[in-house]
Amino acid sequence: MDVGYCRTMARNPTRAEIGRLGEEIAASFLVERGYRIENRNLNLAGGEIDIVASGPEGHVAFEVKTTSDGVDPTEAVDTRKLDALERAVASLPVPIRRLDVIAIRLEPDGAEIRWLRDVS
Repeated sequence: MDVGYCRTMARNPTRAEIGRLGEEIAASFLVERGYRIENRNLNLAGGEIDIVASGPEGHVAFEVKTTSDGVDPTEAVDTRKLDALERAVASLPVPIRRLDVIAIRLEPDGAEIRWLRDVS
């Protein structure tokens, strides 16, 4: 996926900047696929949920992982992270259909985006 975001990113972005950029890309990606972003960066019992969106199947919680150094972003989603996400999802006031991961690898000319569904 070609996204102009990568061309405008600072030469040495911080982890926080990379994370924010990844969340922006993920939100746009989901909206393009018919999802409506309900909430972002929710701090709940046990952890943070990056995006809650509603789609044809109901509400879905999304964890967004972004890298810019060639490392696979899914490597950061381990058992401990999944446990924290599941606790956070359980504390949401709306029923969540599933927990998905959006993995984004930033490249100088765009971004590789992978959507892993129902990771819990």
